[in-house]
Amino acid sequence: MNIVGRTLRAVSLALVFAAFPVAAQTPPGETFEHPERRYSLPIPADARARHPGGNVDIAIDSDKGFGVILQSAAVRPGASISEMAATLEAAYLGPDKAWRSKVGQHITLLSGLVAFNGYYAGNGARYRVVITRGQINTYTFVFRAREKFFEGFEKDFDKILQDFKPAPGDMPSPPAQV
Repeated sequence: MNIVGRTLRAVSLALVFAAFPVAAQTPPGETFEHPERRYSLPIPADARARHPGGNVDIAIDSDKGFGVILQSAAVRPGASISEMAATLEAAYLGPDKAWRSKVGQHITLLSGLVAFNGYYAGNGARYRVVITRGQINTYTFVFRAREKFFEGFEKDFDKILQDFKPAPGDMPSPPAQV
């Protein structure tokens, strides 16, 4: 792919973190609750939160220099977390795309739900993508920081994830008592 194609792909990913027209904002230090999906997550005190609309529910821009976006959608029956990760990688991972390489991956728990954690690098930045699914919603977090600051800021992202609360209907039902 030529330089124009690579630039267009990098710009399209960068737009996710760019200044969209803002319909609403959640104040720093507050907790955002999605009005329809009913999940919540904290907004760090040193960050601005935007709700750009489209496929991005919330974009968090930290004064420290990192960004986080969260997308949610209704669960697609039969779609595994691995398939969702593969779809995202097909769009963004490759020699002519924003994510030049995959650095690693592992499976963890996020608020009691199984989660995919993928690590990517490209264009002087590192990315961590966390995908999880509940009973009714899927959640995709994208964390971005410059390469040299990524590890230092990742703890801030982990704090956001730690305080994330999926929608009440997303939690698996406990087994019936016998």
